[in-house]
Amino acid sequence: MLFLLLPYTPMLFMGQEWAASTPFCFFTNHSGTFGEQVSEGRLKEFKNFGAEWPAAMLAAMPDPEKPDTFSRSRLNWAESDVSDHQKVLKLYRACLHLRKHDPVLRFRERTHWKTWTNQDILFIRYGSDDRPARLLVTKLADSMGDDTASAAPVKLETGWKIQMSSNERRFGGSDEQGLDDVLTLAGPQTLLLSRDL
Repeated sequence: MLFLLLPYTPMLFMGQEWAASTPFCFFTNHSGTFGEQVSEGRLKEFKNFGAEWPAAMLAAMPDPEKPDTFSRSRLNWAESDVSDHQKVLKLYRACLHLRKHDPVLRFRERTHWKTWTNQDILFIRYGSDDRPARLLVTKLADSMGDDTASAAPVKLETGWKIQMSSNERRFGGSDEQGLDDVLTLAGPQTLLLSRDL
């Protein structure tokens, strides 16, 4: 939800919209010396990420010139019909529908939205106080990496209602929500709240 409801244009990799189990590897098909240079250049790119990569990890990086790198990236289309993958696809479709049809989310000018954080919760607000507004609320993993930890309750202005949650049963969640007069999220979760005047 966070990715698809940001004001920027989302870039999806093939199969991402239904959580394909196959990776999307960078692959090429060049011959001779140029192909070797592409493979070597790819490893140099990883070294330039600013992290120290163990030799074993660098050796395991997919070689873009090997046919196996291409074949591993082929989608298993039968997965898209499996229940868990269908639920992810429903979430993507619902978010893309909102991007297209919700008048508040459609207006993506930078002056129309603002962001802030409170502990490990990210807030993105679309609209203003005197107009209908949307509030995208995302609980990120905490700094200790505990994805199940509950964030401390956050007091919200009155009038917000849950429009959609990444935790809805139709998307594979448990339907647990956390909005009364305060907002409480447990584990990674995104809510879209709406306030219409």
